[in-house]
Amino acid sequence: MTITVAPARNEYTANAAQTIFNYTFKIFADTDLNVYITPSGQDANDSADLTTAYTVTGLGDEDGGTIILSVGTNANDLVTIVSDVPSSRTIDYQNNGDFRPNVVNNDFDRVVSIVKKIEDTANRTVLLQQSQQDPKPLTLPSPIAGFSVRWNGSETGLENYDASSSISNEEIAADKVVINYSTLLVAINDASLKLNQACNIAGRNAKNDGGGAMWDVYPSGTFTLSSYVVAHDTLPLQLALRREAVMDIRAFGVATSEPDNATAVKDALTSGVTKLFGDPSETYLYTTDITVNNTDINMEDVNLTSVNGSEISFMGNIASLGQLTSGGEKGTRVVGIADTSSLSEGDLIIVYNSIDFSFSKHRASYTDGEFNRVTDKTVSTLITESLLKGVGDYPIAATTIVYKVNPIMVNLTNCKFRSDGNGALYALTIANGVLSNLNNCSIRANDNDSGALNLIKCYGVNIVGGDYFHEGVNVGLNYGIAIINCEQVLIMNADLYATRHAVTTGDDASAGSTPCRRIHTVKSKLGNNPNALIFTADFHGNTADSSYEDCEISGAAGLAGENITFTGNTVTPRAAGIPIQFHELVGGDYKIYDNKVVLADYFTGVKIVAHGSSAISANIDRSYHIDVKNLTTDVRGTVTEIMSAFCNAATSVKSNWTIDGLSINPIDDSGLTEIINATVTGTGIRPDYISLENLYYSLDTVTGAYLRVNSLVAFIISVNPESSIGL
Repeated sequence: MTITVAPARNEYTANAAQTIFNYTFKIFADTDLNVYITPSGQDANDSADLTTAYTVTGLGDEDGGTIILSVGTNANDLVTIVSDVPSSRTIDYQNNGDFRPNVVNNDFDRVVSIVKKIEDTANRTVLLQQSQQDPKPLTLPSPIAGFSVRWNGSETGLENYDASSSISNEEIAADKVVINYSTLLVAINDASLKLNQACNIAGRNAKNDGGGAMWDVYPSGTFTLSSYVVAHDTLPLQLALRREAVMDIRAFGVATSEPDNATAVKDALTSGVTKLFGDPSETYLYTTDITVNNTDINMEDVNLTSVNGSEISFMGNIASLGQLTSGGEKGTRVVGIADTSSLSEGDLIIVYNSIDFSFSKHRASYTDGEFNRVTDKTVSTLITESLLKGVGDYPIAATTIVYKVNPIMVNLTNCKFRSDGNGALYALTIANGVLSNLNNCSIRANDNDSGALNLIKCYGVNIVGGDYFHEGVNVGLNYGIAIINCEQVLIMNADLYATRHAVTTGDDASAGSTPCRRIHTVKSKLGNNPNALIFTADFHGNTADSSYEDCEISGAAGLAGENITFTGNTVTPRAAGIPIQFHELVGGDYKIYDNKVVLADYFTGVKIVAHGSSAISANIDRSYHIDVKNLTTDVRGTVTEIMSAFCNAATSVKSNWTIDGLSINPIDDSGLTEIINATVTGTGIRPDYISLENLYYSLDTVTGAYLRVNSLVAFIISVNPESSIGL
């Protein structure tokens, strides 16, 4: 039988307590093999060769045999059995001697076994490729401690070299080599730079220093030059910033020493990097507008200050899908358009009634509409996530237009934006921002700027912590946060101040202008210029289902729109005005719960809660209910009445007031003559119904305070036993 083609080695991963292992090659004596055991988790070491502690079976068998260990292995030990037939002859053929087949076969098997052992050894060594011409007999140079081995300059042999010494670019292969440079400027002036190399730039303090990032070398013309693609000074090469998921904005050339970082900042924001960060101790100037369109923004610890009235704008857009062709009924989920092919499940749309005054009669630009999401569709019909919530059914006409929102997501954390007061519109504008977050940011504008933060047609914005200030003259749109035609905005734990409104809602009278819905300011501090005589916390008449909750308000609150909640707030008004005033009311329920009015000694107003002007009140076109619960208020000398419960202009709408819990703190009630005034003069309209319960007010120092009723349809009054009241 001929010897098998099995290799001259066997390898095993042992089980616990295993003692028997096969070998598959022929041996002639029990010393013709080596057995190595490498304990689990340790490196291989030929000194682990067992010279004893095992027995061998299968001597002379072409198929091999077994080794039997005296002591079993541990689990996952590596057992290696290698042929080690000595390279010597054991048979000498004699003239005219016997030539027996078994002896000859065994002799040739021994030769083959030796060859297989050599082959196994050769397969585990470093070799030149077979196709390599001009064979080079190779020898290793004499060992030198700490040196490495490399090809010599003529490629004819190996030599020692000191790897710790400086190596020029010419001495090493260019491909995938990383070279350290102090700045990017040094790299682009290195005449020995090679294609495909990478440059590790250490600098991070000046423009074009590379920002402490990795730059790769490409042929000239591979990319368009920008803040993160620069040309080599003398070679036909360009260096491109290697963009990672999270990067330092300074890697794009943003620097404190640069007077205008606008281009570098915009390049960074549009580079495709998932998140940018900066050094919170540094501020970067810009002198030209920074406008980023349809690119998501994610930044942390980046501080930007404008010069010469420049502005920052992060912008999505809306695209018309044509007019409403079917559906549109209030309380349903069906919206019909001619072609739905450009929409997918989850897309955000706007349904917009462009008819003037379609949401309320206060201003022509207060138009009806809403945001909604697509959950399903047919060729010409959309199914929305939420029930349609317009004033009524949307008209199936050219005046009702459906838009697709092409949004951006803006996530800012610990960022600062400053405007220098040279006429910027807003320090920061976000348009069509969806599911966006501003966490602990500081945005401030000054003097002639319109305001700090401007949100336009955004959906799902959370503003948590931070400060939003406009400081300067009382003109124009000088607001802290302006919320324009947005839906689902939360402001929480923020510090808000403005020359005019600290927070306000409104509209921009453009296509797709929907009411502001679900705008909530919670647990925040609001203040404004004491000379402004304008609402600090404000809603306009295109607002619905919105609230101020648990806020500290220095100034006045202007409540408007539809279904408004004002609860848990402390209002400290300025010198004059009405602390809680209803102005552009639209209809629905107004919940005024658990509020406190604190009057300083400089207060000169005459009312605590009241309607606005006759011109504004005349535009109320839907019935409403004002529900006041647990109102606590100071009274000072100029206050003549607590509440004016009537519209001072003719209107045919139904209204009523419910007051349950009114506590009056008479610091000085010498001027107080009316607790609730329902007197109507001229064209004014009284409520249909007033209910007053749980009044807490002692008349120990003043008499004559009363409730004026004047022919109300219905009236209920319940006074606590400790109080007295004159009617």
